[in-house]
Amino acid sequence: MAQLLYYVGIVRGGLVDPLLGIDVIRRGVRGGFLEFGFQSWILGYMGTLSFNLIMYLVYIYLGPGFTGIYGLAAAIANAVTALGPAVSTVMNSRLSQGLGVGIDVGRAFREYAIPSFIAASLLAQLIVLALPALPMMGIISGEYVKSIPYASVLLGYTPLAVIASIYTSYYWVIGRGVGTHCWQTLLASALGCLLT
Repeated sequence: MAQLLYYVGIVRGGLVDPLLGIDVIRRGVRGGFLEFGFQSWILGYMGTLSFNLIMYLVYIYLGPGFTGIYGLAAAIANAVTALGPAVSTVMNSRLSQGLGVGIDVGRAFREYAIPSFIAASLLAQLIVLALPALPMMGIISGEYVKSIPYASVLLGYTPLAVIASIYTSYYWVIGRGVGTHCWQTLLASALGCLLT
C-alpha cells in the first residue's frame, strides 16, 4: 500500500482518476479488445474441440487401446507444440510495445519466429531420436510402446504448428487478425488440427 501511495503521490504527481480508466475500457470495447479476446477464445476452443473429436473417432473406430496409444503420442508431440504459445506470450508484449514506440515489428517478429522454428525443429528431432530409448528406461512400457511410431509421425508436424501459432499471434497483434483474416486463420487452424 505504501508503494502505491508513493507512486500515486510522488511519481505521478496526483491522484488516479478512475473515470479515465473507464473511458479507456469503453473505447477499447468498441476498438477491438473484446473482438481480439473472442477470436483468441474461439481459436483455443477449436483446437480443444478438434483434439477431442479425433480422440473420439479413434475410440469409436479403433478401440480403447489405440485411444490410449494416440493420447500418449499426442502428449509427446505437445511437448514441442507448447513452445508456440509460450513464445507468442512473450512476443506479443514486445510487439505491442513496439507498435506504441515505433519499433519495426516485422523485424522483431522475425527475431522470435526464426529461432523458434529452429528450436522446435531441433527439439522434435531430439525427441524422435530419444523415443526408442524410452522403453529401455522404463518410461514407456507394455502396450504403450506401440505409440512410438505414432509419436514420431506427430512430431513431424510440430515445427509447423509452432510457427503457425506464432504467425497467428503476430497477425492479431498488428491488427490483421481482425475481421476476414481472423476467420481465414481460424478455418486454416481448424483444418490443420483435423489433418494432424
